[in-house]
Amino acid sequence: MRLLPGFVLGVIGLVGVLSGAWLLIAGRNFPGLLGRGFTQGDEIRIRRAPSQYWRVGGAISLVTGMLAFAALTIFSTNPTPSRSAVLLLTVLAAAYFFVFTPLAAWFIVLSAKYRLFRWDKP
Repeated sequence: MRLLPGFVLGVIGLVGVLSGAWLLIAGRNFPGLLGRGFTQGDEIRIRRAPSQYWRVGGAISLVTGMLAFAALTIFSTNPTPSRSAVLLLTVLAAAYFFVFTPLAAWFIVLSAKYRLFRWDKP
């Protein structure tokens, strides 16, 4: 595997797993500058979000990071993409979308319920 795609998959995996674990365990936004919104309206919406919202976001991030680490492992152990490696990655991607789709739907439902979208007035 080439160096740059491996590095990118590793960074995506690491950031996804660490941020997802924080959001799942804490159930609240990141502290400091990482948890700030772009505008004052964003700040108000972020403070209004319940812990369930942050946990669903953390689950999405964690699952994405785990898929990136799995892809990194598959492609780093097989320097030339073999048929079995591509098939394994396809099965993992299908499992990812099977888990990701309900999480994303629930994330959107929670955003609408608590009026957290940008077009909702704070």
